[in-house]
Amino acid sequence: MTMFGFRRNKQPPPVAHRLEFLGKGAYEHRLADSDFGLVVEDDGGTGYLYVTNSSFSFIYDALHLYDHGDADQLNPGEEVYLVWSATLQKAGLYYRGRFQAGVNFNEREARCRSGFPARLENSPWKSDHTWNDSVVSGLEP
Repeated sequence: MTMFGFRRNKQPPPVAHRLEFLGKGAYEHRLADSDFGLVVEDDGGTGYLYVTNSSFSFIYDALHLYDHGDADQLNPGEEVYLVWSATLQKAGLYYRGRFQAGVNFNEREARCRSGFPARLENSPWKSDHTWNDSVVSGLEP
């Protein structure tokens, strides 16, 4: 700690990018230096967060967010944020005052509040999608 109370090795804060959610459709986002991308998709029946490569051409993992009619369903105009750690090691989807999904790219771990779907048998990603706050630790506003 310095005399001003700041840690010398403190990581820069996460960066939140507002997603203009208009309803049905796919919303892609990546940061220039990242090898990964995130896609929020609402197909009119369900909402998912996809973990992709930086060109959005390959899906590493899929995280269920909601079904239409659920209390967690996003509505057009709601404030939605994709939050990336400054080191690009983690990212999360934040709305309604909490993270709904999170990804740790280094650990190949992805989790969501619904815990669905179960981990794919041959997936290189190791998590079973069951929610655990550690996946978004350090991304909090």
